[in-house]
Amino acid sequence: MDTSIGQQISKLDLADKLDTGIFWQTWTLIVAEKMDTIIAWQTWALILANKLDTGIFWQTRTLIVAEKMDTIIAWQTWALILANKLDTGIFWQTRTLIVAEKMDTIIAWQTWALILANKMNTIIAWQTWTRILANKMDTIIIWQTWELILATKKDTIIVCQIWTLILATKMDTNIAWRT
Repeated sequence: MDTSIGQQISKLDLADKLDTGIFWQTWTLIVAEKMDTIIAWQTWALILANKLDTGIFWQTRTLIVAEKMDTIIAWQTWALILANKLDTGIFWQTRTLIVAEKMDTIIAWQTWALILANKMNTIIAWQTWTRILANKMDTIIIWQTWELILATKKDTIIVCQIWTLILATKMDTNIAWRT
């Protein structure tokens, strides 16, 4: 394994929990540094609204991102953590470290948007992600934190409102969170 990735993962032993707010802040700042993300968010919102499946989506996204950036080991690690359903703190810490390490991510986000637009299957991934969020803390607090962080960035408040509205009206959220 890449030494730098190994060092990052070893740090997880020292801190098993990562505050959700800190994760979202880091991730939001990285995305905010790049332009043209509104299309990606709109596409993602539409896919959520259509209740599409995504097991294949996550696998494809991992491979395509790895081909575009020099992070194949990192993304493989992230995929394995998702598949193994490890502790939420470890999952978010690893993903945050991987994303934060690579600053030039516009190609990755464009690729992610294209995969979403291709309507790949994702139900397995969303179910796993839902469990991870549910295991962290009250989901309302998580979403409120995320909404507040997004709202502080220029040109994102509309996207946040659209995404929240679609989740509230289109998704069967009660069943999803219980799952």
